[in-house]
Amino acid sequence: CERATSRAQAASPLAQKNRKPETPNTPMATSTVDDILVRLGPWHYPVLVFCFFRGFPAAYYAMSLSFTAPSLRHWCARPPHLRNWTTERWLSEAVPPTHVDGMSSQCDTYTVEDLGNGTLTILNDTTVRCSNWEYDLGDHTNTMTNDFNLVCDRVWLRAASQSFYMAGLMIGNFVFSHLSDWYGRKRALVFMTPLPILASVVICLSTSFLMLNIGRLVASLGLGGILNTTYTLSMEVLSARHRALGSLISTGGWTTGLLTLTGLAWLFRDWVIFQSVITIAALGSVINWFFIPESPRWLLAMGKYDEARDELERAARKNKVTGVSVEAIIKQFKDKISLDKLTTKPTFTELF
Repeated sequence: CERATSRAQAASPLAQKNRKPETPNTPMATSTVDDILVRLGPWHYPVLVFCFFRGFPAAYYAMSLSFTAPSLRHWCARPPHLRNWTTERWLSEAVPPTHVDGMSSQCDTYTVEDLGNGTLTILNDTTVRCSNWEYDLGDHTNTMTNDFNLVCDRVWLRAASQSFYMAGLMIGNFVFSHLSDWYGRKRALVFMTPLPILASVVICLSTSFLMLNIGRLVASLGLGGILNTTYTLSMEVLSARHRALGSLISTGGWTTGLLTLTGLAWLFRDWVIFQSVITIAALGSVINWFFIPESPRWLLAMGKYDEARDELERAARKNKVTGVSVEAIIKQFKDKISLDKLTTKPTFTELF
């Protein structure tokens, strides 16, 4: 009878209505780094500003040769005793025409002999290669081209200078990316940000084109590292939903730098002054370094939990994020690292 009564109570609509629903034993959701970084706020702004303005010196240094070392109309320089000749007379009487378009040669001149007593003779059947040139600067005041005679047999030096610069960017990307992995994103930037400024001083004071290229190489080493490390830092401090914005800001700095470069080149026609002005853009990176945070993801991955705790708490406080446990995030990383240590890593021989 008791069994029948219990079955009847269970089957009755009133009993089913008053029965409490069963709650499955599902685990509580754990906090992640993205739970703190998902809200874009004041903690992120220094990194985004850094990523934007670091594109300015990168664009300036990469494209500056188009304005500081342009192609200029040039011809062989008149010897000292013929300085009283006009340029037109010198080009018509002492400079041979080219075989292509009949224009005056830019790299050769007829042999000029001094017979004494102020008598000169020009041998139209023999030519000599120039060692000095005169230039038509046009709208420029002073350029690398006329300062270092980057014409004729030395014209290849202009292209070589750009090649040295690009090689420095590649080496800087490789070297400083490893340094940032070993010592931290912010700490590695300490070595990179001063390099373009110090290199610019060397460039402005260069007495030879070799010295100038050494300066450009050093600048490109630093800029290559800055471009790589700051982009990595921005991706690590942003949540997945905001990383596209970080990429847009990074590329926007480069584009804006290119647009402003033409205006600076129009304002400053002397290459030394122009080089000094574009150095100001590199100074901004040094100043902004003091305000950027270290990557909390890197700190957690390297086991620097105390520093990671401080940085995550600072991010939560500045961005006004609540309801997220920093300790739970750190515990999650500790457990993951402990599990990784117990896991046997595959070897190269297992591929075969």
